[in-house]
Amino acid sequence: MKKIGIIGGLSWESSRKYYSKINRKINRRLGGNNSAEIILYSLNFKDIEKLQSKGKWNKVYEKIKMAGKSLERADADFIIIASNTIHKIYPELASSLKVPIYHIVDALESRIKRLSKVAILGTSITLSDEFITGRIEKKYNVEVLKPPSEKIEIVNKIIFKNLVKGIINKDVEKEFQDVLKYFLKKEVKYVILACTELQMLIKNNKFFNRFNFIDTLEEHCNLAVEKSLT
Repeated sequence: MKKIGIIGGLSWESSRKYYSKINRKINRRLGGNNSAEIILYSLNFKDIEKLQSKGKWNKVYEKIKMAGKSLERADADFIIIASNTIHKIYPELASSLKVPIYHIVDALESRIKRLSKVAILGTSITLSDEFITGRIEKKYNVEVLKPPSEKIEIVNKIIFKNLVKGIINKDVEKEFQDVLKYFLKKEVKYVILACTELQMLIKNNKFFNRFNFIDTLEEHCNLAVEKSLT
C-alpha cells in the first residue's frame, strides 16, 4: 500500500471527510481491520483565507509548498490537495515537488467523459478563473455552465461563512437550493460540486434528486484509493 499525503486544513471540515472516506474505502476494498496509510499536513485555514482574499498567491504557494515538502520528507508516495481553490497554484507546486500530485479534476473522468454539458458550483476564486473549469473543458471536451455572478457570490458566502465551520441551517439550505434552480431553468442536471465542502448541503430528497451531483471530494478520494492500492 502506498502512503497518501494530504495537504489539508483547507478547511478542516473537508479534510476530516477526506480522511474518513479514504479509510472507509480502503477498508471496504481490503476488509478486516485494514485502513489507509495517510500523512496529513493540516494548515491554518485563516492564514490561507487572508492571503487568498488579498490576492497574495505567491505567499499561498509558499505555505502550500512547505506542506508538500514536509509530506515528501515524511515519505508520502503521492500527494493530494484537499481543496479545489488551492489548485490555482497546482502547476507551480507540481514542478517544485518530486512526488506526484494528483489533480482533483483528473479524478472526474468516469463521471464526465460521456457528458456534453455540466454545471459547476464553487468558490468565487474557483469560478472566476480557468484552473478548474478550463481543465475540465480541455480534458473532457465538455461545456461547463457557470451560474451568474450574483449566484456565485451567494455560494461563496455560504462556503466561507458557514460550511468551513460546519454550520448548516434552513436559511443556508434555501439559498443553496435557489441557486440550483437556475440550472433547472437551463435544463442542466449534472452539477459539479467544485468545492470540497458543498457536499455537506446535499440531501436525499425530492428536490436534490432532480440533479446528478459530481462531488469532487468523493471522486478525489476514489482516485487516492486507486493510486494507493496500485
